[in-house]
Amino acid sequence: MTRRALALGAAILVAGAVAGAALADPADPPYAKRLQILKALAVRYPGQVEPNALYGKYGLWAGIVVQTTWQLRSHRDSIPL
Repeated sequence: MTRRALALGAAILVAGAVAGAALADPADPPYAKRLQILKALAVRYPGQVEPNALYGKYGLWAGIVVQTTWQLRSHRDSIPL
């Protein structure tokens, strides 16, 4: 496995932990902080970037960024499970 593949795998694990954090401890970062983390990961490990697409600059992370943005805007963090 290449270093890039290992780094990408590690980044995906981190993103999964961030995205699944809503089901974990209440001390997890709020959605605004999660979005910052995701955007930083997208810059560091972009995957296939499509600059002309709405969320294309986030490459591999676009779907997670869209979902987390929606969660932030809909105030999902204040709705108990």
